[in-house]
Amino acid sequence: MCANSYVLFSLFRNWLLLAVVGCGLFCWAILRLVDYIVILGKNVLDMKKFGFLILVAAACALVACNEKPNKGEGGDYSLSWDLQTVLTSGGTVDSVVMAVNGKHVQTLTDAADGIYKFEGVAEDGTVAKVTAYINHSEFVANVLAALEAGTISVDNDTQCAVGTPINDDVRGMVSSFLNDQAASALASYIADNAADLRALLVLGNEAVRSMSAPTDMQKLFEQMSPKLKNSAYGKEIKVAIDKTCSTLAGAKFVDFEATYNGKTQRLSDYVGKGKLVVADFWASWCGPCRKEIPNLINIHEKYGDKVLVLGIATWDNPEDTEKAIAELKIPYPQMLNTQKAGSDAYSITGIPEIIVFAPDGTILHRGLRGQELENAVVEYLQTHP
Repeated sequence: MCANSYVLFSLFRNWLLLAVVGCGLFCWAILRLVDYIVILGKNVLDMKKFGFLILVAAACALVACNEKPNKGEGGDYSLSWDLQTVLTSGGTVDSVVMAVNGKHVQTLTDAADGIYKFEGVAEDGTVAKVTAYINHSEFVANVLAALEAGTISVDNDTQCAVGTPINDDVRGMVSSFLNDQAASALASYIADNAADLRALLVLGNEAVRSMSAPTDMQKLFEQMSPKLKNSAYGKEIKVAIDKTCSTLAGAKFVDFEATYNGKTQRLSDYVGKGKLVVADFWASWCGPCRKEIPNLINIHEKYGDKVLVLGIATWDNPEDTEKAIAELKIPYPQMLNTQKAGSDAYSITGIPEIIVFAPDGTILHRGLRGQELENAVVEYLQTHP
């Protein structure tokens, strides 16, 4: 009897404890619910502010989505440069070097079928500079590329990287400028992308710099953001532009010499001798150089009695230059085997580079080609009979 009573008492005690705990939990839950209702009631007054914040956040998200990417997505990249044209024209490729953000990464000395290929993992916002050393380093070609994930190659006509979004965008601008030479369009592009890798890649393009007035390039460079100007390649671009400005129109010619087959020639043998001189810095393996030759022959044939057209073989093997002269039937005189002497003297980074000298040796024009070059010659002859 006593045992049964004890069991019943224990059960009753346990049930009572459970009931007390359950009631406590229920009361706590009710109190918390009341608190939430009170808080919600207070926040109803701030719903307009909350809605405004939501709209601001949505607008920011849309801007971020539509903003031009300044950085790659990350991932694997391959970057290849087809230099077969150099090889087929008789030139030699010594090495192709890649640097990323100013630091050396890799050097290639051999390539299958003349195609030099670099591979790696793309890091956000990185810029690669690929340099080809040609003809025993007598000529150096540079290409800047945004290292985006994907397959990147070099377009030799524009000296641009292609195959990924940022690089394709830059190539489009460079190609348009080289075809139309619209300085205003170039200025607008730099202004629109002042803090973007695109501005750096366009101003770093050697074809653009060779066909632009150096003072214009200085102004465009100053439009870039401090971060881009102070980057490794931003500093290189500034040095190149400033160096070119030292031999602008109005300056006296800078003399240099070259020796071939025991004969030494100097620029002063031709310039400053009382005749207008159109000096063409070119090479036999250079496609754009060959394309310009007919225009120079035309000037020679039309105005040869008052104008001297002079070819200056640059970064080229003299034997290859002679073959090209015969092949292209070039009738005007040549300075052979100048290698880097002329390009160093006039801060030339890309060819063809045409410089027009007045009869007294003063520099009149730089970077003119085609009809624009002939127009400048005709204008000078008309104003200086």
